[in-house]
Amino acid sequence: MFSFFGLQIHVFAPQWLQLTWHRQAMDTRSALSHKLDSDHLATLSEGLSAGYGHVVAIIASSPVLSNFWPGKGLHGYLVDPCVQYGIEAAAKRRGTFHTEVASNAALNHHHVRFHAKGVCVTTHFTGRDADRTFARKAVNRGELAARCDDLFQTAHAPLDSAIGTIYAHLLHGGEYAPLSAFLAIPDRSQGYPLIPWTLPLAASVGVDVEAVAEKMSFVVKQVTAEAERARDAR
Repeated sequence: MFSFFGLQIHVFAPQWLQLTWHRQAMDTRSALSHKLDSDHLATLSEGLSAGYGHVVAIIASSPVLSNFWPGKGLHGYLVDPCVQYGIEAAAKRRGTFHTEVASNAALNHHHVRFHAKGVCVTTHFTGRDADRTFARKAVNRGELAARCDDLFQTAHAPLDSAIGTIYAHLLHGGEYAPLSAFLAIPDRSQGYPLIPWTLPLAASVGVDVEAVAEKMSFVVKQVTAEAERARDAR
């Protein structure tokens, strides 16, 4: 509504335009900040750092993962389970999230869902260089998004505690330590219409990257020496 020469004129914008205005006025932080407090954010941050620390420990202890090329390719499969383990441990310590283990549609892969009042979070690895901006689409993620409130279904979706459960992705990436982490809310198509919420990264928990690199170098030399001895013995 606006005034023109004393006349009150009502303007009725089409639904798609109302929805565009609504999205521009909302971002992931404003949608989640009343559901996730500082303890929840600290849980996610600490769990991420601890999870990458577990990845480092596993790789450093195995010549297959640190030196064998087929084994090096498994890095991406290790990170997210380790992060889930780290967040679960931090959640138990802080009393923030409760967890649920769920499987994918094919029943051949399991993941942890982190529940707090009004929010469900799942974790997703975005690569060693943190260069992917979306989680891989999956049937179970689409079903989970469908069960939760869709903030993008109506131009007037409320942002208060009246909203039931919001489903959010925690996207993280890095090699020996997290390079980035942010929360994003998928719509029913598993895209992210809202600006993500970048999370602060906690100091690495028990991770000395230089020490790990030195240990891996030692392992490589040791494995190479053993291979040469085996070849000479033929």
